[in-house]
Parts: sequence; C-alpha cells; structure tokens
Amino acid sequence: MQLTYTNAQATISYVNSEGLDIDRSTGRSDDYEKWMRNLVESIRNNTQ
Repeated sequence: MQLTYTNAQATISYVNSEGLDIDRSTGRSDDYEKWMRNLVESIRNNTQ
C-alpha cells in the first residue's frame, strides 16, 4: 500500500500482496480488504 495525501485528499494505492493470505478462489485477501476499510474509515473520521 502506498498512501499519498494533501490537505484536501488522501489516495491509497495498491502495491503488492507480499506476505498476505490470498484466497485462491477469489484472488483477494479478506484481511487486506477489512484493513483497508478500517483505514479509510479512520482517515475520514480523523480529518473532518
């Protein structure tokens, strides 16, 4: 993950999945998606 930000906006970009438990059927990590939702929510709550 790469996080870039300004006073007006934050952008989260995917970098790689190294070290994550990837579900072979979906190609995604449930833990990563939960973590990202929590991160976005935290950024929103702390920048209002």
